[in-house]
Amino acid sequence: MAEPLVRISRLFKHFGSYSGGVLVKVEGKNGKSKTNTFATSQNGPRIPTSPAVLLARKLLNDNPPAPGAYPCVGFISLNEFRNYLEPFGIKLTSQ
Repeated sequence: MAEPLVRISRLFKHFGSYSGGVLVKVEGKNGKSKTNTFATSQNGPRIPTSPAVLLARKLLNDNPPAPGAYPCVGFISLNEFRNYLEPFGIKLTSQ
């Protein structure tokens, strides 16, 4: 189905842009919340795909974890996101 879906997606291409941003609110165990914002004037699609890229790199380059199910916590740090995204002009701000 990929080929027909790609053809259909081209019909909507003029409605989108490469600009984007993501606002992430995280609440710690102490109840305090922290806001992180990823913002860019280009390369916006890199923001939602970055966790998959970073995790795949870790699994391929580092020692993979033992087989089994894990919660998705602690595998990727905020600094790893920052270091991956900054060369693309995507800035991270924290409050």
